[in-house]
Amino acid sequence: MSDYIVILTIIFLFLASRIIIIKYFNFDSTKSTGDCIGHLHLIKNLIKNNGKIRNLEQYMFDTNDYPNGFHKIFFYLKISLSKIERYGCYIPSLSDFLLLILICVSTFFYGGSNLLYLFYFPFLLIFIHNEGRTFYLSERSFGTLFGSSYLFFIGLLTLEFSLTYFFLALLSFIIISVSSKFSLQAIVFISFIFALLSLDYFPLIYLVLFFILSHFITNGYSTFVVRGSIRHSKYVLSRINMFRYNKSSITPLFDYKNYFNIRSIFQLYFYNSFFLIFFGFGFSPLFFYHYNPVGIYNINLPWYVLMTYSGFIVSIIISLKKLKFLGEPERYLEYIILPLILSLSFLPIDFNYLDLFVIFLVITMFVLKMYQLFILYRNRDNNYYTDQFDFISFTSSLDKGVVLCIDLRLSFLVGYYNEKLTFVNLFGNIGKGSQRCYNELVPDKYSYPGCDLDYYVHKYSIKFICVNRNKLKLKTPINYNFKNYNLIFNNNTFSVYSV
Repeated sequence: MSDYIVILTIIFLFLASRIIIIKYFNFDSTKSTGDCIGHLHLIKNLIKNNGKIRNLEQYMFDTNDYPNGFHKIFFYLKISLSKIERYGCYIPSLSDFLLLILICVSTFFYGGSNLLYLFYFPFLLIFIHNEGRTFYLSERSFGTLFGSSYLFFIGLLTLEFSLTYFFLALLSFIIISVSSKFSLQAIVFISFIFALLSLDYFPLIYLVLFFILSHFITNGYSTFVVRGSIRHSKYVLSRINMFRYNKSSITPLFDYKNYFNIRSIFQLYFYNSFFLIFFGFGFSPLFFYHYNPVGIYNINLPWYVLMTYSGFIVSIIISLKKLKFLGEPERYLEYIILPLILSLSFLPIDFNYLDLFVIFLVITMFVLKMYQLFILYRNRDNNYYTDQFDFISFTSSLDKGVVLCIDLRLSFLVGYYNEKLTFVNLFGNIGKGSQRCYNELVPDKYSYPGCDLDYYVHKYSIKFICVNRNKLKLKTPINYNFKNYNLIFNNNTFSVYSV
């Protein structure tokens, strides 16, 4: 089978699998109550205000320094909001498709002869584990694309200096610095570990140089974004037990009993970061077997092998409980998919026991994810979206006033359809001087206000309280008392109270 037929087959599998999943599970960006509707909110704001963010003051704890470079692309391309709403769920797949092309080009560039490992790309758990990353409008896959591009050109620059590599790395860095705060911290951490493993300080010199250049090229906006990200990270660190991240214990992975119990397997699969780090790619065992970590300081190891190790090391370090404020550890692995597949492209496939185990692992992880999506989406109560439509129709007609949403993320959905309302919440980053008020609003559990609603009503002059009863029932033990308020809307899922 020729290389071109292999690549075309892989592209077909990737595009077909993504389209089928999106269609079958009916993913819709406008029906999300999570980050996706927040991204739509930013795009809508930019389109309405001629490329500027102006209306985020409706979220009273925000300072409007969340990076919006990704969102401005849609404004500059003059894409209508209706098209973005309709096709936004395909944007992450477009970014991943471009990443797949970049991996193919890099493999040809380096002369990797084994392209069969690319067949795993459409089914990798690391991409589809979080459906919000891959099947809803989000900047995450966009950040992964340019973060991977940056690390690739930095790897090339460590071999030889080239103006082409330099400017492509600089371009990738600038795009990241104004578009994705997580991607920025990912390339910083991976570059640092890569410099240590390669015993080469040039990756750090390039990093500092690109920071300086991006500051001037973006007229200070990239620095503005970095400051906001640091402020938000410091806040998360101060409330580290409030935020919900995957469990970091490695002990359950070595308890063989967990692999003979369906419930334990699902607990590992959905919640354990170490499990995702070592099995999220599926073929990670193959990499560690052929590129022995004992010889990691071997000067003959190519840069892409050291870059792959750097990503794994960063993920493991971030898995420590004291560092979990830096995000989900497994997310850092998205940025080393290129050097990992490039490393494997020089290995033979002889279908030994290890190869067969990897095939089994990739397929199993994919099937488990499809099963989870089926449980979450396909078997969801058919009345849910009808309830949501009725809820949006009602809240869109509300007059000006301050709104408290339970959970707080529901405010993104309500605010998207009614910009006249003001919400007791932050939007992207915690606002300057808002930490104390937000701590008071959310004393125990991320996304849920405290139980003393009367206090918040009087302090913030709240006029309406919107409640997603499904999440209230499933995700929090907090008992709210709504008896003092007037129920003005109610269905099987949502309720609205007036004060």
